[in-house]
Amino acid sequence: MTKQPANPRLGRLKLPPLRVLFPALVFGTILGAFLWSAFAQVEDPLPPYATDFGDDQPAIELELGQETLSGQVLDTNGQPAPDVLVELLQGDRPHWDNTDELGRFELSGLFAGVGEVLVSAVGRPHMKQRVTIPAGDLVWNLPPLHEAIEFLPQMLALELFGQFRSDEEDLSGFELVLDPMPGQDLMSGLTSERLELDEDGNFHSRDLIQGSYIAYVLPPWAVGGSWPRLAQAEWKHTTRQGGGSGPLILTAKDAVLEVKLSDSSGEAVEGALVLLRDRTDPNRIWPPAIGTPEGLYITRHLPAGQYTLQVVASEFDILRELTLEADTTTQLAIQLDSD
Repeated sequence: MTKQPANPRLGRLKLPPLRVLFPALVFGTILGAFLWSAFAQVEDPLPPYATDFGDDQPAIELELGQETLSGQVLDTNGQPAPDVLVELLQGDRPHWDNTDELGRFELSGLFAGVGEVLVSAVGRPHMKQRVTIPAGDLVWNLPPLHEAIEFLPQMLALELFGQFRSDEEDLSGFELVLDPMPGQDLMSGLTSERLELDEDGNFHSRDLIQGSYIAYVLPPWAVGGSWPRLAQAEWKHTTRQGGGSGPLILTAKDAVLEVKLSDSSGEAVEGALVLLRDRTDPNRIWPPAIGTPEGLYITRHLPAGQYTLQVVASEFDILRELTLEADTTTQLAIQLDSD
């Protein structure tokens, strides 16, 4: 028996690999669930909203009175006052009307009795009237208009320029402060102004509000504060003849303190802590002075007054009370001696 050769077209069936078959099965499952949910019929749909209430629903009836309240509202000149709101509350039921061009109003559906009417007109105080219903034709006169609201006074801004004069070679970083003087109109718009000085002590403002100020100058380390005031003056910033307010000139009146420290053998002492406090206000402390190789500690920008000097070096802690005068350099020699 001769064996017939296999038909080459009927080859052996081959399944796709699992890595291809598995994603196809997952996708098919998801797609089938989506189609089923999209086309499935709801067995118990919600009933539609009722739109026809029918003729058997009882109508809501409001009980109204048989009385009417009418009258006229006049202004303070006896002329009809239109667009005035007239209100009356009976129980929990409000009644209202706006007056017409003749100032007339009418409230209907009222019950007999006593009530309180509120009359409201723009720009005037509310007016309350107690009435007994029924009443005849009423005539009410509105109260006077509210007093006019006081507006801010006109604020005039003027240019300010000037100079702070001092022995300092470079005045850049110093600050001019202008504080409004007390006793002026609170509605005038005056506020504190701060201006930075250039190296020559010049300052400038294009729009300083007209008024009276206390002007003072602060050193660079005190910018933003209120002390120490190296110069101070009252300044009336108003228009002068010829325009502008003229230049503001401030001259330094500060003192200088020079402290020379030495040890028991006369050698200069460096690295000491030298502090100066205002005796009238111990919380006001000047920055520590930096000593030179010669043991010299200099504190500048000191207004005239009374001070407490503290020197701390090694085991030494020395306190001295000083009085400094304006435009004066005070020199003080201190020897650190255990005896």
